Amino acid sequence: MKIICFHPGAIGDIVNTLPALDALRRQMPQARLTCLGQLEAMQLLAETGIIDTPLSLEYPGLHTLFHPELEPPESLVAFLQSFDLAVSWMRGAMNVFPERLRKLGLTTVLHPGPFPPPAGSGPAVRYYFEPLRQLGLKLETEHPRLPLSPEQRHTWLSAHPDLLDSPYLVLHPGSGSPRKNWPAERFAGLAKTYAPRIEKAVVVPKGPADEEAVANLVKAAEGFPLAVKEGLSLRELAAILAGAAAVVGNDSGVSHLAGAVGAPTVAIFRATDPAIWGVNQPHARNLGPGLVNLEDVQEAISGLILI
Repeated sequence: MKIICFHPGAIGDIVNTLPALDALRRQMPQARLTCLGQLEAMQLLAETGIIDTPLSLEYPGLHTLFHPELEPPESLVAFLQSFDLAVSWMRGAMNVFPERLRKLGLTTVLHPGPFPPPAGSGPAVRYYFEPLRQLGLKLETEHPRLPLSPEQRHTWLSAHPDLLDSPYLVLHPGSGSPRKNWPAERFAGLAKTYAPRIEKAVVVPKGPADEEAVANLVKAAEGFPLAVKEGLSLRELAAILAGAAAVVGNDSGVSHLAGAVGAPTVAIFRATDPAIWGVNQPHARNLGPGLVNLEDVQEAISGLILI
């Protein structure tokens, strides 16, 4: 069987879909799994064995399936008709897209519920698993896993030899929205507390949305050693997180990725519900909602590791 999946989400949403993809792998072991989404994220899933073939949602002609007045090119029709089953997490064009797939002969399942998940619905992994219940599959784990081999981590950190041997602390002060961000002064308090203990610069990954948050942290840290890592590929970011003694971040994709690669993770929630969006791992602590104080985070770190 050949299965094609469509996922428009960012890395945090994709991480929370890993238990669903794992269920497809385990409960339909003969299936070949092709996923269309953010290409770099899909490539990471392929390299870690989660899926077979990674493709971009910008696949030629795919946009025509969202507009009933447009005809898909023959090459797209032939490509899609080579699959037996489509699983869609697409929220836009709720009716048009799946209907176009069905008209091409694909059995299609999609998420039936509203977004965001309603209060009391449990962790987000349950929400993202929902389409697969229509196939009779069972959710075997609620803990997303993205295992990196030692060889992958070593290779992906080749540009960061300073991070290959001894442990380090990762602080990620950004997120998709400033209202989610813990104050820079409190992140700086962590840097001042832990940098002398680990005798190594605190690592700060800086993505495109993190400019202001990282600048505020650097200013607040007042000369304490911060290793700001900018322009990271998703591979590099995953490898850096996997080697961390601990990761502290906000409600962000970085925090979810950290948990999935096995890093002890403290995630701070100011504006969203950790009962839904928390990092759902035994090696994670989710704090909030509200304005979490520095001592709470230090206590959470101490409960996960000894630094």
